[in-house]
Amino acid sequence: MTRRFGDPDVAEEAAAEAFATAVERWPADGLPPNPGGWLTTPPIARPSTG
Repeated sequence: MTRRFGDPDVAEEAAAEAFATAVERWPADGLPPNPGGWLTTPPIARPSTG
């Protein structure tokens, strides 16, 4: 993710946000087909469920 964002701090923040969202959504929605891809996809490109 650092390579994608170009800044380790931004990458860390994005990863933390992705994991927090996963912890919130996955128990209700189930695992996505590609969890690793879901975690590394920027939130703007991720489908919303609510």
